[in-house]
Parts: sequence; structure tokens; C-alpha cells
Amino acid sequence: MDQDFNFGVAYKTEFNVNTADQDETSVFQTMCTDDQLIFDPADKETAFKDKLVADWKAKRKAFAYYDKHVRKRRPQEAWKVGRPWLKFVDNIMFCEYCSEDGVFCSFTEGCKAGRLTSVKIHEHSEIHRIAAAKRTHIDSEAPL
Repeated sequence: MDQDFNFGVAYKTEFNVNTADQDETSVFQTMCTDDQLIFDPADKETAFKDKLVADWKAKRKAFAYYDKHVRKRRPQEAWKVGRPWLKFVDNIMFCEYCSEDGVFCSFTEGCKAGRLTSVKIHEHSEIHRIAAAKRTHIDSEAPL
């Protein structure tokens, strides 16, 4: 009786000693658990998928901890390209257009999220579009 260790689970493999060539029909596997269930070799794929899902969940949980407690998000200078309204002060993001317009939003008080999605959400918000339209209108009427 051999023991194979696959995916952290021990399997007992028994061979039919009457035949010299040990084909698939001569093999049965028993899963080493408390209840000693018979394990069908066709279920190896299911066991493999279950192991992948378990690994993925563990990695996701570890990344969530890292993202929340360890990672330090900071605004990136590349985010300013095409966004003349975006200003950074001590890793806090501000919207120059909304601040000048006197509207109340997270970018007038200072957004500390450090995420590009926060910038994009603000950029497409109704408040920002109105402030940007006013700024564009004022800039177009300014004498040269």
C-alpha cells in the first residue's frame, strides 16, 4: 500500500497484486479522513479546483489585510496629465476648479483616498462638470 500526498490530503492507493500491469481498473483510492470515504479518481479534478479556490480565498484575505493595514496609497504625478484642475498637497488631492467655485465636496476639503478611481469619480461628477464649464466659459471670455 502506497501513500500519495496530493494537495495536502493523504490518499491510500492499493493495487491488485494478481496482475503484473497495474491498470486503472486495478486501482482504488481511499481518502484518508475521519469517515474513510471512498475517493473516486475522477474527483481529483474537483479536489484540484477546491484547492485552487481555497488558495485564492486565502490570498484574497491576505491581500485585503495588506491593502487595509500595510499599503500606503499616494497620489501619482501621472494622474495630473489631462487634469489641470488636480492639485496635490502633502499627498492630499484637491480640485482647483471646485475650490474656486465654492462647492462642497471631498476634493474641496482634500481627498486622502490616494486612488485613481476617486479622481475619475470626481472628474465625472455633476458638481465638477459644472465648475469646469464655468472655468472654461471664463477662460474663453478673457482678453488676450
